[in-house]
Amino acid sequence: MPLHHDDALEILKLAIADIERIKQQQWRDFYAVLAVQAGLLVLFKDHLSLRMLFVLLSLLVGLLGALLIQRAQQKLEQKFRARMKLALEALGHEFISMWGGVDHPDRSRVYPNIALIVLGIGTACTILLMLKFQPALF
Repeated sequence: MPLHHDDALEILKLAIADIERIKQQQWRDFYAVLAVQAGLLVLFKDHLSLRMLFVLLSLLVGLLGALLIQRAQQKLEQKFRARMKLALEALGHEFISMWGGVDHPDRSRVYPNIALIVLGIGTACTILLMLKFQPALF
């Protein structure tokens, strides 16, 4: 049974809202991980004897942040983008061409890939600062 035009438009609106919500959640997760990394660095200055604990915590926070961003991206691609694609297909080729085409999954991965690289670099820098330099430098 084909999807009615109005129903397809409503599904498209819901899918777009869900995609925006997931992207906002990814940004919140990204900023939270960076804030925690910075907090660990500040706390480390007062507890030099616990250097390895702070290094492990920093590594754990970086990995957890990467996992959160990856899982949100998988959910986005598997559920919401699939729903949007089906709604667009139900609306027809003219609507899709006016829309600008159907999103390709490789284009939607630009943000998570950049975020994961920045988180990796941030985690590595935090760990290097904890291992190599005296706290007076930061």
